[in-house]
Amino acid sequence: MILIVIAPKVFSRVMATYISYHINGATGGCIVVLQILLFLIAMILHLNMSDW
Repeated sequence: MILIVIAPKVFSRVMATYISYHINGATGGCIVVLQILLFLIAMILHLNMSDW
């Protein structure tokens, strides 16, 4: 269970650092935006798989 929590955080931090370097932007802001995108993807996938 803890790996499920740690994996997206590490992924978003590494990718956001990489992206912020190339777009010359703020690293913290890129981390937040990337984590929001990951949350939205997870929410959309959950809503598509759940029975209403």
